[in-house]
Amino acid sequence: MFARVGLRAARRQYASMACRRSASQWRSGPQGLGAKFKVGIVAGLFGTLGFYGFQAMTTPQRPTQLDSVANGKLVIPETVETVQPETKSPPFPAQFTYGDESYSLLGVGVRSVSFLSFHVYAVGLYIADSDKGKVKAILGPNALLEDLFDAEKGAELVSKLLNGGVRMDIRIVPVRNTDFGHMRDGLVRTTMANPRFKAEGNNEEFGEGLAQLKRAFGRKMTVAKHQILHLNRDRDGTLRIEYFKGNPETSVQEGMAMGAVTVPLVSELLFLQYLSGSKPSSESLRQNAIKGLAKLTL
Repeated sequence: MFARVGLRAARRQYASMACRRSASQWRSGPQGLGAKFKVGIVAGLFGTLGFYGFQAMTTPQRPTQLDSVANGKLVIPETVETVQPETKSPPFPAQFTYGDESYSLLGVGVRSVSFLSFHVYAVGLYIADSDKGKVKAILGPNALLEDLFDAEKGAELVSKLLNGGVRMDIRIVPVRNTDFGHMRDGLVRTTMANPRFKAEGNNEEFGEGLAQLKRAFGRKMTVAKHQILHLNRDRDGTLRIEYFKGNPETSVQEGMAMGAVTVPLVSELLFLQYLSGSKPSSESLRQNAIKGLAKLTL
């Protein structure tokens, strides 16, 4: 997602290292240089996402639970106040407030670049507390995990939730430095990667929705790691994007409203790419969040 800027930085770092090498460094053998070069590659390959914000509701004396990213078997207990994704990011709050609505965490995961296995950002899915009852009403009692995890059936069920007025929020915390341009490109590609895009996205209305998404990230800004981005989807499908620099998690911070996408299909396909399909943006998030949704139907 953030490869171009990172690779250029890595090349510059390697060139600078080559100029500074001394005879003593050469005598130390190639392993020392190789290790430094690897560090440069890792440091430069990705950017950061960053966004803190909404009022986090935390209780420090309660435990933090490590997310079971490898197999996605996490269902967040009510007694756990924060959940730690299996990556180097601050733990995710079990609840936060957005406006007058409180949201609860369904699951967390990690977005990684598969061919390098590098973590790009931690991600969590939240649901509006007052909409929890709608999940059981829409999916039915004791919704089958087999159906929710099926690529096609799962997408249909998640779409029913999104189109049924269930408000959700995606919280992204980058683990490497980045900028708005790379974040924009990544989210646009994610939306267009949904299988429905070819059949339903080739029209003027959808094009305007993508343009709104791009304009939201139009500022030329760098984003430091561990800042926060919130993608909040309202009942009518409007996607509101806010960026936060706040730290620590317990503080109340004013977010920067970046923009809104008013075409419901754009936000629907974006959320579907995190929650369904054979190639989700984060398999660990999909596994954990789907189990969290299924728990609401019991």
